[in-house]
Amino acid sequence: MRTGINGNWTAKKLAEYLGGEWLVAPEDVDWRAAYFVNHGSESNQSKDWPVSIIQNIPERLATSSIAFIVSEKNKDVFFQKFTSDPRPVLCVADIKDTLFLLAKAGRNNFSGKLISTTVSVGKLSTKDMVSELLKKVGTVKHTLGSQNTLSGVQSVLASCVTKPDYAVIEIGSHVLEGRLTRTRELVAPNISIITQVFMANANELELHPDGERGVALSKAKIYEFMQPGGIAIMNREMSHFERVHAFALKQGVTPVTYGLSSSIGKGDADVWILDICEDGDGKSGSIVRVNIYGEKFSFKIPFYGIGMALNSLAALTCIYHLGLNVKEAASYFASLTGSYHHQASVDVTLEDDATATIIDDSFNAQPLSVLEAISVLKAKKMKPDGRKIAILGDVAVYKDPKYAAGYFSFVMPLQKANFDKVYFVGKDIQRLAEVLPPKQVGGIFDTPKDAIEIIAAEIRPQDIVLVKVTSAGAAENNMAQNLIRCLNDRVN
Repeated sequence: MRTGINGNWTAKKLAEYLGGEWLVAPEDVDWRAAYFVNHGSESNQSKDWPVSIIQNIPERLATSSIAFIVSEKNKDVFFQKFTSDPRPVLCVADIKDTLFLLAKAGRNNFSGKLISTTVSVGKLSTKDMVSELLKKVGTVKHTLGSQNTLSGVQSVLASCVTKPDYAVIEIGSHVLEGRLTRTRELVAPNISIITQVFMANANELELHPDGERGVALSKAKIYEFMQPGGIAIMNREMSHFERVHAFALKQGVTPVTYGLSSSIGKGDADVWILDICEDGDGKSGSIVRVNIYGEKFSFKIPFYGIGMALNSLAALTCIYHLGLNVKEAASYFASLTGSYHHQASVDVTLEDDATATIIDDSFNAQPLSVLEAISVLKAKKMKPDGRKIAILGDVAVYKDPKYAAGYFSFVMPLQKANFDKVYFVGKDIQRLAEVLPPKQVGGIFDTPKDAIEIIAAEIRPQDIVLVKVTSAGAAENNMAQNLIRCLNDRVN
């Protein structure tokens, strides 16, 4: 049922719909609101959202806000902190219900195409790729950064009240399976993308005590609420593929598979990668050649690795099923920039204008992401006298004793990639130092702080250094950037 809200919320309509009361009413009779931003734990939304929804009370509020929505329990604290703020204030009973109602209004008024990414690894990059490609042909609302939690999903749905052409939403496990799941029924995507199934983080341990099987079923729950004629795009090589594929068919959803050429021998991949090669000088990206429903063509992506190539194929498969020009979309990849480019390379001048390359992949601690990072360096072309160096940190999911043996899955890839030195930063991953050849182990450290200066002193010109130590989302904890600063200080 349509709510009657169409992106032009009057003060009266907003209060009536949310069951709220204006504590400070708008003076302007023509007052209108169209967007909402959640200022709880996720306050870094777009500055274009003029109405701030207050859960916790931040020290600073968005200057672009034209009103605030506060809960009954928070209103006194809010007015104590912002006694002189002249902006309107709407009081509601429960912020959680408010966010849900706004999401419901947005989804009910949205008739465009909604794409969801629901994966263990690669959801951020795939979501960003799809969003950026669709911006070339229409208006798009999408998840900002990696805000795949309940309020992040609800915020994007609420923004759909403005009726964009497309919405692209990244969805975490807690939205699909947890205490509060009513929002998953609202999402109802036209196209869903699952790139991988894996125990990706510690949070999934409490949700899925049965391991990857539970993760697979959780991701597949998005199929229960898809639009009629929905398309389920899934990686042919992902764990528990058969289970996810069967669940899609059971829900009346059309499965579409993509993968590497190795899967074609099974005869059931719809689109696939023919080959991947490094482009030019090794710093400008890769050339990917694909077969999309019989049409073969190549395109450039500004990053490396099988994972990123597969994510770009998933994005193009989505474009195809939206009825858009796939080859034209592929041509845009070369100029894309964004948060999906995790493996950023920085050249640091050390001596006599010679440089070492630091690859910053300090964004997560997921097993598949670690293996992907190792595979990227395996294919790197080295300069004379250059060494391959890896700095690896703890993997969150392996902190559970049931999965601790997973660390040893890194041993053969590290050796086959011909790393000259591997440094271990973290109390858990140090166990790998006991099984690698002693000459390959550069050192073991409990924390990045212990390691930075010692490792910096060991780096030589022509070296390529991969930093895969999670920063847990905090810029100041980014070991790659701190290592670069240390190297620059050493030279200067």
